[in-house]
Amino acid sequence: MDTLDITALPPAALNRKKKISIWKKSPSLNAGVVMVGLVLIFAGLPGLIAAFSPTSQDADHILEAPSLAHPFGTDNFGRDVFARVVHGTRIDLTIGLLATLVPFITGSLIGLIAGYYGKWVDSVLMRILDIFMAFPFIVLVIAIVAILGPGLNNLYIAIWLVGWKDYARLVRSEVMVAKNAEYVQAAKILGFGDLRILLRHILPNVLSVSIVFAAADVVMCMLSGASLSFLGLGVQPPTPEWGAIISEGRAYLSQAWWICAFPGLALVFAGTGFSLLGDGLSDLLRTKGR
Repeated sequence: MDTLDITALPPAALNRKKKISIWKKSPSLNAGVVMVGLVLIFAGLPGLIAAFSPTSQDADHILEAPSLAHPFGTDNFGRDVFARVVHGTRIDLTIGLLATLVPFITGSLIGLIAGYYGKWVDSVLMRILDIFMAFPFIVLVIAIVAILGPGLNNLYIAIWLVGWKDYARLVRSEVMVAKNAEYVQAAKILGFGDLRILLRHILPNVLSVSIVFAAADVVMCMLSGASLSFLGLGVQPPTPEWGAIISEGRAYLSQAWWICAFPGLALVFAGTGFSLLGDGLSDLLRTKGR
């Protein structure tokens, strides 16, 4: 039987073969896509997955252990923990994605401007960045939320004010290299303006590192949201959010471990999924760049 000569394949077939090999060689990407996909399904269809309301109380079924009727048991108000965990998926995922999107955009634009123009523009923006870098992320977020008051909107504001700095630093370093590339110099010779060079030529070529970082940053934002809710500064009861559920269940940890265990496992599962997705994207972009 004749063997297939890869060199004889057309470019389109070679690209398809390369993409297939990337998926086969990146178990992290495959596992991340599956796990994040499951999280998205739970977040998008909580009413179909959970049979009970996440806030309905039942005095006859308080602190019941996991069973067929209540797979994750019930809490101190007789609420179904499975329903609360499922409905909490949407809230925690929204926190992770929305709290990542705004810093991603803001930080990328700041890093783009600082890296391209340099000189005093870069010095001013980087000194501002150094001020934010001097304090731990979670400490600044807690301080801002404590000043503004507890609540989901203030949680977003706090993360938006603090989370941009890592993206700015990453994009700035990439732009400082890219602005000296031949395609940028050619664009300048052709008379293109700075705005077109920045948005159409440099930005698409420097965002890959930030995109990979954003996938992992979703995990940090979800953990920050859950941590603040646990401390009473984030989502407020009776809204079903994983950190808030754990906070409510800690008083019953010795007699009803399931109240804290299952939302904690859900947080670990979602965080692991996005971490694997970030690792897989890193492998994919690194292979693509070869």
